[in-house]
Amino acid sequence: MWCVTRPRDCYYTDEPMAPQERFRFEARMSVILDAPSDYQRGPYADPRPIAWSDLGKRMNLYGTLYYRFPHVPTTAAFAQVGYYGSDPYNAYFQESQFFWRIGIGMGFFVDGDPDPRSTEAQGGE
Repeated sequence: MWCVTRPRDCYYTDEPMAPQERFRFEARMSVILDAPSDYQRGPYADPRPIAWSDLGKRMNLYGTLYYRFPHVPTTAAFAQVGYYGSDPYNAYFQESQFFWRIGIGMGFFVDGDPDPRSTEAQGGE
């Protein structure tokens, strides 16, 4: 109960003018760096190597936009769009695909101390 013991430093507050995070954008990318002889696709009996230059089959990327609801510190709506060059779960290993998701995300949406002055007041850096 960090917010109860130190209410002035709490990220979630009922004060209407207090700064609060509303939107967050997150981008992620991964690239398969296996040698072409080790990274192959196609029929099991006759796989073909994927060249280094074929980024469409070697790269996965996506972006997510979160909107945190007012006065609800642990819940956000999200929309995500991305591209799988290679399925990370190997369920559809041979398929590259674009995808999108929408939904509700739950968790703590705070990265670090929202007010750096609070650590200075305690004698920190």
